[in-house]
Amino acid sequence: MSTMNASTQQQQKQAVAADALKYIESGMILGVGTGSTVNCLIDLLPRVRLKGAVCSSKATEDRLRAIGVE
Repeated sequence: MSTMNASTQQQQKQAVAADALKYIESGMILGVGTGSTVNCLIDLLPRVRLKGAVCSSKATEDRLRAIGVE
């Protein structure tokens, strides 16, 4: 049984998302999955100018469109 609390888990997801962002360059077409860690990454994507994205779900597509990624 994990003793990790929700706050710590969220911080780890945000750290993973920040690390992943280092590999994303402006002008890329990005394949984007689904889930809470991916949502943390999507929150950071306005820092880069993506050419577009391929989404694995309607929820991800909606989140990306909300920040201007088509």
